[in-house]
Amino acid sequence: ADELERRLQASKVKGKTVTIKLKYNDFTQQTRSRTVNEFMDRKAQFFPIVQELLLQEPWPLPVRLLGISITKLDSEIVLEQFSVQLKLEF
Repeated sequence: ADELERRLQASKVKGKTVTIKLKYNDFTQQTRSRTVNEFMDRKAQFFPIVQELLLQEPWPLPVRLLGISITKLDSEIVLEQFSVQLKLEF
C-alpha cells in the first residue's frame, strides 16, 4: 500500500477502482474490486477499501501473494477525450 501510494503520487495520477489480487498456495488466484465516486491517491483513502475487500469472504486456502492496484485513473479521462476512430479508404 505504501509503494502504491508512492507510485500514484510520483505519477501525479488518482484512481477510482481498488483491486486486490489474492494468489493462494495452490497457485490459483482470485480478484476482488470496488469502485468509488471520488478519485484517490492516498493510502488513507484506499486502504480501508482494501481491508473491506480482504474481509469480504473467507480465504479458502493460505495466501502466498497479495497485490493491490488502482485503476480508472484520472489520466484515462484525458486519453478518452482524444481518441478518434480512423477511416481507411479501400
